[in-house]
Amino acid sequence: MPIPSQLPYILSTSDLYLTPVYILILFFVVKKLKNKYYADSPLRVYIIPAFFIHIIGCIIFALIYQYYYGYGDMFGYFTGVREIWKAFVKNPHAAFELIFVNRENFSQLVLDSAPYSSYTGFAEATSTLIKIAGFVGLFCFGSYLPIALVFGLFSFWGTWLIYITIYKYFPHLYKYTAISCLFIPSVVIWSSGVGKEPPCMFALGLCFYSFDKILHWKGMLRHVIYFIIGAIILDAIKYYIFYMFAIAAFTWGFHSFISNITNYLARLIVWSIILLGILGLLIYFITIPDNYLQESFMNGLSQGEQLQEVMTTINETYGGSGYTLPPSNVSVGGFIESFFLSLNVTLFRPYLWECKNVLMVMSFVESFATLVLVLAVLFKAGIMKIFSYCNKYPIMFFMLMFSLLLGPIVGFISFNFGTLVRYKIPFLPFFISFLVIILFDKKMTIPKKNLA
Repeated sequence: MPIPSQLPYILSTSDLYLTPVYILILFFVVKKLKNKYYADSPLRVYIIPAFFIHIIGCIIFALIYQYYYGYGDMFGYFTGVREIWKAFVKNPHAAFELIFVNRENFSQLVLDSAPYSSYTGFAEATSTLIKIAGFVGLFCFGSYLPIALVFGLFSFWGTWLIYITIYKYFPHLYKYTAISCLFIPSVVIWSSGVGKEPPCMFALGLCFYSFDKILHWKGMLRHVIYFIIGAIILDAIKYYIFYMFAIAAFTWGFHSFISNITNYLARLIVWSIILLGILGLLIYFITIPDNYLQESFMNGLSQGEQLQEVMTTINETYGGSGYTLPPSNVSVGGFIESFFLSLNVTLFRPYLWECKNVLMVMSFVESFATLVLVLAVLFKAGIMKIFSYCNKYPIMFFMLMFSLLLGPIVGFISFNFGTLVRYKIPFLPFFISFLVIILFDKKMTIPKKNLA
């Protein structure tokens, strides 16, 4: 069954007069929340600027895809949104069926009136995103920019939750972490459209904020519910982000647990058990032929390499900003090589000579700035200070671990630099914040009892 055709546009005349109205509505909502919760906080000065930066990001994002690319995932999502809106105008029951009923159980009326939204060949994440955007669209008259503004607001909410959680541990660096969390250009622009990135940024921020509260036994029931909501959203849209978050969060929780053990012998025993377990898994992974871990790992690599071959063919045929990585193998050397090559792609590419258009030049500038920041931390602070921060502050260990887990995966599965710039934004606030904290924390005020 062929994929139904997408709309050839995302913007229309309705966006011209609806967008200012929704900007004002959302502005008053944000302003009221600022006055209610941050009246006496130094963080209040960043709320409105960060909000308007996301507004600008929404508009830039829409203009880029409407008039520069002319195609993209959001064209498909918006096609589904328009079908849901038109169904709502004609028959509200059909619209609610499109949003709340599984595709396999759609009535014939819905199948006939909404071929794109009801198409069963799409991945479950695509269908979920269409349902979310379609629901928001019911309150936005099915117009793209008002929907994008709501998505952008949730993305801003997610990065704000990341910011205030980091602020709790490093309040004296709030100016630096504000930039690294709220004002990274790629995060602002590419997480402000109708796509998977805004709900993922919101869910990631919710999980991060809630997990920190859970570690400190604050509002347990409420924050467990928040964490579950964030986990469900991530698992439904981009499950690998949640898996990497879960691994890093486990190390965060474990590190916090170890830090609170005052008896040296007990701490040594716990560390020994964990290290022996990790060593056992590595030995099993490397020495036992065709074991489950090897098969799972190789299947993932094989799928990624097959997708890379497809994307390379497309880029060679139609032009594009694709890249390839060498084939991987199960050996320790092959794994290490794949890890660093993929991480290098994510953090530091495209290089200047790889840029083919203005957007790639913008990506190069940001990647080059990241390289400068990394080198500054390595040469000015040094490896030992990095280890010291990770040891003293478990949250710093989490931020580095999450970045080093998600970064290589993103580099391996993105296939082209246009996709890469969107896929890497979930870990950028954590990684850049990690770097600026080490680089600018001249006080190094570490309490005697380690913070969780």
